[in-house]
Amino acid sequence: MEGVVRSLEQEYRLILLLNHRNKNQHSAAGWYGSFNELKRNCGRIIKLLSSWRLQAKRLKDVEWVNMHRLLKRALFRQLKSWYWQFNGIIALGQFVTLGCTLVALLANVRALYMKIWEVNGAEFVRCGCFMKILPKKRGQTGYE
Repeated sequence: MEGVVRSLEQEYRLILLLNHRNKNQHSAAGWYGSFNELKRNCGRIIKLLSSWRLQAKRLKDVEWVNMHRLLKRALFRQLKSWYWQFNGIIALGQFVTLGCTLVALLANVRALYMKIWEVNGAEFVRCGCFMKILPKKRGQTGYE
């Protein structure tokens, strides 16, 4: 887990650098809002993971629930939108290098988020974020 956190911190540093270098020129562009969402989401997850790593203490249940919420929203709702926004930069042909860099960063962040999701699955279940789905018996509608 330590290596995943360090890798995510490195990706976040690159995101911050790209933000610093491009915010004046591209802040009015449609894709920049998606990039800003990615930056904020990644920063919040790193803040939670850093407090867990640096203080060598167990996260509170509220913090686990918050991390689950951030990861779930990013992985299952926002990621596809972010990808299409960044891919649109490449399709325009004006800032192809920037678009490719953003897509590569997004791919790395997604891979790291998936590792965090898998490694901490037991903690998410323990905190009640989601439960294991039991198979339905014959004749049950699932609402009983």
